[in-house]
Amino acid sequence: MDPHATTLSFRWLFAQTSLNITELHPASIPEFSTVQISELEDASEFIVSGAVVLTIGAAFKNREADLPAYIEHLVDAGAVAIGFGIGSPFDHVPEQVISTAAHRGVGVFAIPPEVSFLSVVTAINNEQQRRIQRAHNQLLAAQGALTDIAARSTHGNVDKLLAHAATALSARVTVIDSAYPNTPIATAGASNLGTSKTFFTSYAFPVLGKPEHSIKVTAAAQISPQSRSLIRHCAGLVALLLARPAKLHSARQELNTLALSLQLTHPGELPASFDFPTDSSGRTCSVVVATTSSRALRSAFNSLDANAHHFDLELFTICFDDLAMAFLLPADEDPSAIAKLLGPARRSVRVMVGSPTKLSALTMDHVVALRKRADSFQLGQVMFESKPRYAWLTDPALVASMAARYDELFGALPETEPELFAALSCFLEADSKHNKVADQLQIHRHTARARVEKAADLCDLDLSDPTARAEAIMALTAKEHINLLCGK
Repeated sequence: MDPHATTLSFRWLFAQTSLNITELHPASIPEFSTVQISELEDASEFIVSGAVVLTIGAAFKNREADLPAYIEHLVDAGAVAIGFGIGSPFDHVPEQVISTAAHRGVGVFAIPPEVSFLSVVTAINNEQQRRIQRAHNQLLAAQGALTDIAARSTHGNVDKLLAHAATALSARVTVIDSAYPNTPIATAGASNLGTSKTFFTSYAFPVLGKPEHSIKVTAAAQISPQSRSLIRHCAGLVALLLARPAKLHSARQELNTLALSLQLTHPGELPASFDFPTDSSGRTCSVVVATTSSRALRSAFNSLDANAHHFDLELFTICFDDLAMAFLLPADEDPSAIAKLLGPARRSVRVMVGSPTKLSALTMDHVVALRKRADSFQLGQVMFESKPRYAWLTDPALVASMAARYDELFGALPETEPELFAALSCFLEADSKHNKVADQLQIHRHTARARVEKAADLCDLDLSDPTARAEAIMALTAKEHINLLCGK
């Protein structure tokens, strides 16, 4: 039962002309939840908190002096108002009743002799039942509206559903996957509810058997049981909607895995409708991810699955076992995408990226060979088959040494003048040709020369010395590789 539905105001009670009730002192609390009849001298143990107590004071005939104590007992028990029946034994409401009630902040009203207590109780009960039924009907209507919206959503989109729920609840509604708490699946309703005090509730629900989702509601008023029922109904519909694309996604992944396996073992036998990740020339790169624990591999796969859409990438993956898997990337994809695809999971895996290859020429033997090479790396390393110049950086001590040397060589360049580093690094990588620097940076050749010379002077780098230039180039190359490993 919704307590909001059974709570009535004294204004409503006094507006019932058939009862002809007269208010003698207003209650400090404007509402009541129930009505009780009592003629016991001390009925305090039977009184419900928030009740209106109806009495004729029968136990206090010729004992008016005891009425204040009687009223005190009722108030202490939780009564919010006294309905005093006039007729017998009192032809008016005793002053002791009015003054004691006023002192305690409870209401007093007179019930005329022609109106029975049963009439008052019946009127109150009927109104409460009417409101309960109305609240129930409103709940059914709101649930039906949400169900209709969900039925019309064929692609698992929950935005319209949440928008309607937010309106019905007068609240802000958010659906969250606990695996990605900082990226809500959907949200609706105003972020500013217009009040300093807000009320909050959260309801967890599973999607495809995984209890990791929740619907969170923030409202400006207390959230009623009726609203909580609607929230639970909404959560169930959200679960169904999210499961639709999830099931399709899972089926698509299984199909893609089968397609990749067939492509590697029987190239050219699949229909062209399969959208393998290739560049405009039909080339792809096989990426092998290997690790030392099945948990780390699952984490890497989950990151791939979650981040692939940022690169408009359709995942084609195969698993060798619980410790290694492979997927495809278009040959023209930025290598830094690997670190972004794997996210934090990259630190717990080894990655070997194969050379750009025509899809038709890609074989299982080649992918297996990449996996064997990946097993020799340290966790966190990303290596490229097509870039053998990085091979000399596999030794951790050398990596650290070259990183330190990079800082020594280029650390003197001010951060406020990034154009100096750009000019110097371009000069070192452009066969020491100022005109190539000018062309690449789109500046005048005299400006290019001036920037290179200023940078070299700050770095105390003798550009006429081939050994010094070679060392600087190695440091730049090392830094480039280190940034790639770190996902920068």
